Amino acid sequence: MQSFVWDFTRDGPVKWDGAGKFFKGPDEGAGVPPGRYTIAMTLSGKTFTVSANVKPDPDTLETPAEIEAAAAFNNAYMQKFSELDVTLNRLDDIKAQLTKTRAVADTKKDVATVAAIDKALADRQTLQDALTADYQNFEDFVQRSGRLREDLSNAGTGLVTPAVLDYGRRVDANYAARTRDVDAFLKSLAPLSATLKAAGYPEVK
Repeated sequence: MQSFVWDFTRDGPVKWDGAGKFFKGPDEGAGVPPGRYTIAMTLSGKTFTVSANVKPDPDTLETPAEIEAAAAFNNAYMQKFSELDVTLNRLDDIKAQLTKTRAVADTKKDVATVAAIDKALADRQTLQDALTADYQNFEDFVQRSGRLREDLSNAGTGLVTPAVLDYGRRVDANYAARTRDVDAFLKSLAPLSATLKAAGYPEVK
């Protein structure tokens, strides 16, 4: 017999592999509001389902509308957190590709290629620094303020109040701006990738 417990949360977001041990991201997603849900478990290719009725806390002071609004708000920011971690994992992969190619170019004394890769790596680091404070330990957490990733982790928690909505608007504006920066950086890799291919190096993917 196996026992499984559901804590009334959605699946956790994608984690950023490059983050510090305690800062890779939460294991759980946002909590679900009261309602009827279907829980599915797949074993050896066969899926089993069971229904569950999540009831509101009888002692809550929140209205059903407030609970629904908080759940939707929190889930939206958890989704953005997950999307950002997908981006950060991709940026790490790009760094690994460029670093490997740079080592080969350096061995060949290919100064032009090394310089082009160094520029791309510097731009990538500038972008990452705008996306996250990249905490590696709790001293980092205390000594320097967060960036977009850390702001997103704080946005989707608890009851939605006017102050929370205002915070969310500011985070949304930053998220939109950083998304444009990510798109611009990825587009900037196209000519570099073409140059690398022409010189016999692997393209950036």
